[in-house]
Amino acid sequence: MWERAKFPWSRLDDDGTASHQMCKGYNYDSANSIRRIPYDRLADFEPDFRFVEFDPLAELVDLTDTLACPPGLIISYRFLEILRNHSLPPHTVYPLPVRLRKREVQGYFFIHLPRINGKMLDDLTIPQAEKLLRDREDIINLDLISIGSSSRFSYCFVSQTLRESIESAKITGIRFGTSRLFRRPMELQ
Repeated sequence: MWERAKFPWSRLDDDGTASHQMCKGYNYDSANSIRRIPYDRLADFEPDFRFVEFDPLAELVDLTDTLACPPGLIISYRFLEILRNHSLPPHTVYPLPVRLRKREVQGYFFIHLPRINGKMLDDLTIPQAEKLLRDREDIINLDLISIGSSSRFSYCFVSQTLRESIESAKITGIRFGTSRLFRRPMELQ
């Protein structure tokens, strides 16, 4: 049974404050490259992050986009502590070496969040997709889900309780949005 307080879900995005790239000379073709991190399951190897370089004009924030390190989130220790107090799907947290203006920055992590197979949702209407997700207790009882689909639902969602914790802690680098999924509270059945 899911809790009404967890809904409506919000889409979680970074606010675009801190762009980054992998270090110069990173070998994307190596056996433990970040490009080999699976989208739909946990990795069976230790990814080589070497280090991530933030843009020299970037501000240090608690959530940064993962364009260079899919699928997951680049987060600060502050954000990690909040996530540890909420219900998450199977995930792995890796310490992430970060540099800003040629200096090492401590306290960043990459959280690998395998995505729920969004392809199962592609041919469904919005209400049908919501019902399918709502009926799966392994999903609906979570506070954070990542739905990956190339066509309609490439989002990371947070429950209302996690959103309130994030806002209360003033976690930076985050923008909440709505999407086609979970725009309205679901009713108890």
